[in-house]
Amino acid sequence: MKSRYSRHNAQPKITKVRSGIPSFDQIINGGITLGTIFLIEESSNEVVPTFAKAFLGEGAVSNDLLLSYSEADLNSEIPDIRRIGNTSIKSDLTIRYETFAKNSEVQEPYVIDLGTIKSDYQGFIQRTLNCTDEDFYHKLWKQVKDDLEFRYEQRTDDTVSRVLIKSVFSDNWPQSSLSEIFEFFKAVKTLLRSKNAVLMITVPVVKLQDKLRDIVFQNSDLIVLNNIFGGGQNLKISIYKAPKSANVEENSVFTVTQSLGATIIRAL
Repeated sequence: MKSRYSRHNAQPKITKVRSGIPSFDQIINGGITLGTIFLIEESSNEVVPTFAKAFLGEGAVSNDLLLSYSEADLNSEIPDIRRIGNTSIKSDLTIRYETFAKNSEVQEPYVIDLGTIKSDYQGFIQRTLNCTDEDFYHKLWKQVKDDLEFRYEQRTDDTVSRVLIKSVFSDNWPQSSLSEIFEFFKAVKTLLRSKNAVLMITVPVVKLQDKLRDIVFQNSDLIVLNNIFGGGQNLKISIYKAPKSANVEENSVFTVTQSLGATIIRAL
């Protein structure tokens, strides 16, 4: 059966983008690879807001194109930066950014401060999803494809695009066939590779049926899951990457903490 999704054969130079959390980038060997899908498990804790805000905040620092899609109206926030200087945040728990993106507006060490909001960034588009639309998955793919062409003052030929889709396969999302969902993921990854883009999705993993969860995991290149067995009061996560090139051992557990507004991730 002929696919309704147009294909692109362009193969950009593979690079990595920063997550906005330096200690996380160290764990995954330098950052998130362009053309890939990064999955964060949704739950009642602050893991999703922490990673999503850092992802968008880091993109704004580098003048990336930021696209956010959600069932809720305009609920994504871009945190601002705080220059590190000589404060106590520079410790062995935080990996400083010693090199900077080509379009970066900051040329000194900084952290993404989740307690702040940057409200004037030009390269930011938010869309509210209508999950009752017919042909929902194809329309979503088409909307992302069109939005990736958005032009703004700081955009160049080398501009990276960061896409965030929240609550993927939540209760309100249409229950399409597994083959259609698999085709959707394939088309999205082809689009990401051709457009110098990376996609973060947040997913209520525990609510997914087994076969759907398998497809989602199979098509995700980097996965962060909540870990409820670590004990203690700090947030706990497990990190998975395919191929297995991250600096993690099987059954590794990491804590997510805050220090002076900056996020720090370290192994237990």
